[in-house]
Amino acid sequence: MKFSVIIPAGLAAMASAATIQRRNDVDSPKLNYNLPDLFSLECVGNVTDLIYSTFMFANDSAYVGNIKYDVFSEPLLLGSKTEFTSFHSSPTGWQNLYIFPNKTAPVGFNTPHTMSIPEGAQEYGFTSDNGMFKYDSGKGPKALWAVCPVKKEAGSWQLYWKGGKKLDKDCICIKLKIHKEQECRE
Repeated sequence: MKFSVIIPAGLAAMASAATIQRRNDVDSPKLNYNLPDLFSLECVGNVTDLIYSTFMFANDSAYVGNIKYDVFSEPLLLGSKTEFTSFHSSPTGWQNLYIFPNKTAPVGFNTPHTMSIPEGAQEYGFTSDNGMFKYDSGKGPKALWAVCPVKKEAGSWQLYWKGGKKLDKDCICIKLKIHKEQECRE
């Protein structure tokens, strides 16, 4: 009797996992290119009350501003394949940055230790173009980045890719400047 309960539960888990899969659209490049081995991103734009302009990682997305002072955030240091390793995951595991090229949505990171990203998302095609972080779907690099307030009073902003509909009125279009970072290993 226990066996019959285990099989449906296993099939349900497989069916729900099938909706998230590794995707790479045909019109996008296979690799990220011209990116440093390790880098951070700086918000460049007219964002009001922005005290700290380097992006942080929190809640599987990228944020800028006062979120730096929250205990659950950490510096967003990306590798050349736009991978990131959070010290908050246990055990630590890399996560890949992704966007939805044809949709306006926050940037995301896949679950640690998986290669799965949501359907329609893209993790390849990021590039450095004159020191600026852009996405190239194979039709030339674009910088459709924006930040939207999370806690307006606190001065925290979430990073968005503007691939579709208009942004909320409080969102601000920005550019992302790449800062080459150095690992501290001896």
